[in-house]
Amino acid sequence: MFLAMLLLPAISFTQQKPDSLGQLASDFWTWRAIYRPFTFDDIPRMERAAGMRDWSEAAIAKQRGDLSGFERRWKAMHPDDWPIAQRVDYRLMGSAIARVRWELDINPRWRRDPTFYIEQTVGALEEEFLPPPPFSETRWREIVMRAENVPSILEQAKANLKSRDPVRAIGHCFAFRYRYPADARGRWCFAHNSQRRSARPFPYGDDQGEPGVS
Repeated sequence: MFLAMLLLPAISFTQQKPDSLGQLASDFWTWRAIYRPFTFDDIPRMERAAGMRDWSEAAIAKQRGDLSGFERRWKAMHPDDWPIAQRVDYRLMGSAIARVRWELDINPRWRRDPTFYIEQTVGALEEEFLPPPPFSETRWREIVMRAENVPSILEQAKANLKSRDPVRAIGHCFAFRYRYPADARGRWCFAHNSQRRSARPFPYGDDQGEPGVS
């Protein structure tokens, strides 16, 4: 009991210690490496964490919960008296956090764009295959894991793409991915994306409501 009373102030001090921008950035980018969607972008933007991906309704709800925590931490900071360089970092951090909100809720491709799931399956494999050899055991294990992840992601696509026939739509996307140039694929996907994103203020980007790039 006496020892617990001695430790209590130290524990309380640790819990009340102000959050730092550096710690927020470290926590966010570690998390982002796990959940950032794959794309057909040919420029690697960050190292991804190994492991299975999950786009089920429960997994997306968890992402939203985690994201809300990052948003609260970012908004709780008071950068007005910080050095200019640190204030710039603060704005960039807000832009990176806002990018995730954009992906999940403002332009939710996971809910209405069949090509999103081609990127999470074929795109994920391409990203791991394209770098030149050697193929280490770690790399092979990741390739196998991503291949084994394909069936579950396609099942999640069927559940999430409720406004269209997901099997037919994904089949069309596979065909366009490998039979037509990129500009034709882009025009087709745009024409078939009937739901436009909602016009809402963007809380962390610039004043025009555009997201940052992360």
